[in-house]
Amino acid sequence: MIPAGFVFLALAFNVLGAGSYLYRLARREIQPHIVTWALWALAPLVAFVAQLSEHIGVQSLITLFTGASPLVVVVMLIARRQGAWGVTACDLFCGALSVAGLIIWALTRHAAYAVLFAIAADALAAVPTYRKAWRNPGSESWFNFACLAVSALITLATITTWSPAHYAFAAYLAVLGLSMTAVILLGNRRVAAGRRA
Repeated sequence: MIPAGFVFLALAFNVLGAGSYLYRLARREIQPHIVTWALWALAPLVAFVAQLSEHIGVQSLITLFTGASPLVVVVMLIARRQGAWGVTACDLFCGALSVAGLIIWALTRHAAYAVLFAIAADALAAVPTYRKAWRNPGSESWFNFACLAVSALITLATITTWSPAHYAFAAYLAVLGLSMTAVILLGNRRVAAGRRA
């Protein structure tokens, strides 16, 4: 394990990725899916509160930032009437399941359950963005998700207590970041190959 202070390096990667994303959003180069980003704000903030109740420590800062940065994206989308606003039945279903998971956690009040339900809610909320990123990879930023993955992997390397409340959200963020980066980059290759054909 590396010292817990490395969490601040992980946080720097989050700031770098979020800053890049917000810059591209301000320039209207990307079109985030508002349902996904709204739920991506809610689920990590719930997990953060649960982590605080378990006295997780500095590693919980990553979870806090992971909820705060999507909240800024949502505020920008609403203020500028920008992004992907079309809501499909699949989006509504994923959103309903996400909210149901958060309600179940609210009723159980177990930190480990809170983190696991927050992961489930966050993952379900990601479905519309995975779909959109595959169909239109230029509408998302792979760099933001790559920074998220690096941040999560650094955070995992600082963990000394291996209980789900400590490691599960960071592990999930690493998988989310890596998989979303792959979907966007592979989608870009597919689109480029289609143009050459």
